[in-house]
Amino acid sequence: REIANTDEVLRETADRVFDGWIDSAATRLRDVGLPAAEAEELAVTLVAAIEGGFLHARTSRNGDRLRMIGRQQRRLVEQAVGSGNPRLGDDDSVAGESRKTAS
Repeated sequence: REIANTDEVLRETADRVFDGWIDSAATRLRDVGLPAAEAEELAVTLVAAIEGGFLHARTSRNGDRLRMIGRQQRRLVEQAVGSGNPRLGDDDSVAGESRKTAS
């Protein structure tokens, strides 16, 4: 049985954590010019991708897959807000991996 089905306190806590991450990402995306609905959808996608990436990287013992996800997340954000958007910055706070380490 899944923990989410057996431990309500843990499920609620995890839900609040995910909501916090999504809210933070959506706020940052709105701050760089994305409409609220699009920011929310992209934030959910980013959080889901990173969480799935963590699980996949751990089970495969392959950190390269997580780095791939980071590069794709950056591309998604840049497509959504424009790669030349000066408000996006280069600080890794939205999409993960630094441009200096991306290949």
